[in-house]
Amino acid sequence: MVLKIKKIILTLIISLFLVFLKYDLAFTQAFPQPMLPEDVPISEIYQAGPGLPVGKIQSVWGSVAVIHADMTCGYQAKIGLPLFEGDTIITLGNGSTGCKLNDGSVIRIAPNSKLSIIRSAHDSKRKSSISSVSLPLGKAFFKITKLEDFEPREFKVTTDTVVVGARQADFMLLVTEEINEIIVMEGADLEITSVEDPEQKILLSELQRAVIEEGMLPSTIEMMPPEDANLLAGEFLQVPAGPLPEILPISPGAGEPVEDIWEEEIEIDINLEI
Repeated sequence: MVLKIKKIILTLIISLFLVFLKYDLAFTQAFPQPMLPEDVPISEIYQAGPGLPVGKIQSVWGSVAVIHADMTCGYQAKIGLPLFEGDTIITLGNGSTGCKLNDGSVIRIAPNSKLSIIRSAHDSKRKSSISSVSLPLGKAFFKITKLEDFEPREFKVTTDTVVVGARQADFMLLVTEEINEIIVMEGADLEITSVEDPEQKILLSELQRAVIEEGMLPSTIEMMPPEDANLLAGEFLQVPAGPLPEILPISPGAGEPVEDIWEEEIEIDINLEI
């Protein structure tokens, strides 16, 4: 009887290991490259970037690195840390972060993602606002607020395949080496433009989804049930289950993919003044 129980336990352990191995290999294939450059050291002493701040870190979970435009040094992200044009934010393992730009836009970056602030020129007196970020790899949620009487009012997200333009919308963008997936949760139309051929454009409206292969634009646009969109949006209002993990020292070349588990819901304060 005891021997039979041991065999059952051993079989379960082997089965769980094979499932984990299969998932881990699939995730590694989607994100094969190291997230951090190997030649960029991580400093414990933070130094501000060039120019004036264009935003702030609002929330941090786990290991998240911020690298300024000169790429000479990186820093562990902390709540309240200022962001500058040219900054690259990298979430490692199960790390995630939320930030807010001076134009009021909120960005929530999921684990194993890399986002760079290309430009953020917000002038409340002249009522003009132009922001641009890039997402070469990973997943992020964007909440682009409406600015009354602002002209121009532009917010763009660039990948290797498309440029996503919005004036007011809540949307999610997933970027792998094979596809770009864009989902509009709420708001006005998103204009999706091909990087290779800017004449190719599509519009995505509320509760619409498009999957775009590398170098292409989709021929069809799918409608999403509201409950599915809410579940996806909920990913970015949650944190991993269990106690807060220790923030390990970030080493150059780090960024091995790990399982992404999200369970407990939290409320994110997006009213931080900058």
